[in-house]
Amino acid sequence: MNNNIDSNPFLEIENPQPLGPGSYEMALPLVKAVNIKPGMRVLEIGAGTGQIATTLAKHWDVSIVTLEPWEDLNVIHNYATEKGVGNQVLAINAKAQKLPFANNSFDAVIGIGSFL
Repeated sequence: MNNNIDSNPFLEIENPQPLGPGSYEMALPLVKAVNIKPGMRVLEIGAGTGQIATTLAKHWDVSIVTLEPWEDLNVIHNYATEKGVGNQVLAINAKAQKLPFANNSFDAVIGIGSFL
């Protein structure tokens, strides 16, 4: 878990591959703003390559369901597994406009660089 307030693990991602208009510099302020804590269930809108979800799982010890309507979900799963958090990151093919979840399924919802 990331306990160093000066550290930004999103900026330490090897070979960053953001797919949307946002950048990884936006991730840490967002995590702090929604007060993500260990053990939470987090929904990410727009998984891209899975780097944000994987970093959240690894450094904040949360479970992530990440929505990705266009990219290959195997890329996301393989990346999370490679980083040791494959059991904490679940990528599903879904759009934010039609969430397949019951109300109150998540403790936090984030999205960086998504086109909603």
